[in-house]
Amino acid sequence: MTWKELAIKSLGGDNQAMYDFILLLAIALDDAEIKIPEIE
Repeated sequence: MTWKELAIKSLGGDNQAMYDFILLLAIALDDAEIKIPEIE
């Protein structure tokens, strides 16, 4: 799972500004190839 996928999954889309911010942050993390720790 990518950060972007996690962001989309965790956000209902109610707050558009927060959604856009988290999506940009998630894309930046993906671009930096920062991996999500595996959750057991």
